Amino acid sequence: MVFTIPAEFKTSKVVFNRERVAFTELYRKYCGPLYSFVLNYTRDEDSAYDLVQESFTRVLGAKTELNTEARFRNYLYTTAVNLCKNRTRLKKERRPDSLEAHEEAGQEFKDAETFQPEMQAESNDLKHQVQALIDALPDMERRVLMLKKIKGMTYTDISEITGSSVRTLKRMVKQTLLDLAEKMEALGITPEGEMA
Repeated sequence: MVFTIPAEFKTSKVVFNRERVAFTELYRKYCGPLYSFVLNYTRDEDSAYDLVQESFTRVLGAKTELNTEARFRNYLYTTAVNLCKNRTRLKKERRPDSLEAHEEAGQEFKDAETFQPEMQAESNDLKHQVQALIDALPDMERRVLMLKKIKGMTYTDISEITGSSVRTLKRMVKQTLLDLAEKMEALGITPEGEMA
């Protein structure tokens, strides 16, 4: 994907430790890695391109003091993650969930005779319970867990985004998973995903 530098970026400057840095330098430096990160999140090249541009535009217009390059990078990646989450949430809200909508889209159930609505309802209830447990986690723990377990990122990449050490992140993920397992057990949810 070829990125063109928007005109408003060419004349902008950012100040790091009292030194003016051209925004275009930062754009060139972080555009590629941010695009890869967002593409990994969205799995859609066009959306990733748009979200990268939007991330840079929002950072440029931010009122937050970004006095070091590390703070700039963290703010940029946090902005990108939030934009990706918003996009995912909006996409889910637009997704049709009715049987008729699936049939209209040409997605029929493979074996309608074995479809059991009560099993589907129980599975959905289970998913909602687990999602509620994850949603209840503190922001940092939830974010790190999602980046590691859902997005498959390395601890080193997560460390660059969050500013936490790899060792701290490993401990955090381990403890978060143990806590979730305890809470699931208290709700009677077994590791196989069935109600006890």
